[in-house]
Amino acid sequence: PVRLFSTGLSCSMTIDESINLFIRSCSIRLSPRTIKTYQNNLKKFATYLGSEKELESLTNWDIENFQIHLQTGYSEKTQNNYASTIRAYTKYWYAYRKTTVAWELIKGPRIPEKLANFITPDNFEKISESLDENEYYQLTKKLIFHLLWNTGMRIGELMSLNLSDIDTTKTYTHIMTEKSRKLRVVMWNEQCHKLLIRYLGVRVCLNQGPELFQTPPHPRYKDRTTRLTSRSVQRWSRELGTILGFRVNPHAFRHGKCHYVLANGGDRHHIQAIAGHSS
Repeated sequence: PVRLFSTGLSCSMTIDESINLFIRSCSIRLSPRTIKTYQNNLKKFATYLGSEKELESLTNWDIENFQIHLQTGYSEKTQNNYASTIRAYTKYWYAYRKTTVAWELIKGPRIPEKLANFITPDNFEKISESLDENEYYQLTKKLIFHLLWNTGMRIGELMSLNLSDIDTTKTYTHIMTEKSRKLRVVMWNEQCHKLLIRYLGVRVCLNQGPELFQTPPHPRYKDRTTRLTSRSVQRWSRELGTILGFRVNPHAFRHGKCHYVLANGGDRHHIQAIAGHSS
């Protein structure tokens, strides 16, 4: 009772109310993308249970029944995503003694482990050679793929860069790690830097927008200056992979860089630094 009073929580609350409080707490420490996933997953969970159901009456049986319900129309990967969300939600309220749910028992289906797709040095050379740096939009793609390979950045981290983040006299910059929200240094080689200088020579002449990479103009929206999205780069990657005959996606460059470093004498500390992992 003392703990509930000190946190300002009422004696009972509905699932909807508890979800709103949980999301508010998460917004302090998690990325907007994770928050959106939590919101969508928990909204569906609340709809299944009924919005008037009280948090105190939630049981592991309720959660298991919801997971069985998901099996009818959702992939195993999506089911695991829901399990992770509900586990975080129930763990949070268990700490406040608002539920007796055994959160550690909430698990998704087992998925056979498979080797992550990654770009090899040979494949990277083919990608680079297929793009003409004398044409602006091909130069844009070429620079993006070079930066992904050189730095090990996540695509969201790369797309969030602004012109002000780049110092043309340096072959590195500081970024905010997408997941842990920590600052780290990313570096690129001289070839990549030459592409960057070439690209900036055109980019800064187009407009004064802050974004390093902008969406290509559309016939109907010639003057738009919006930030290039991760989805656009994913589409470019698929199209390029179809032409070259192997699978390409933005995250494969990150995996490829780590494999390359490992194959050339690097250890787990080098991989940790490149990937920006906290452990």
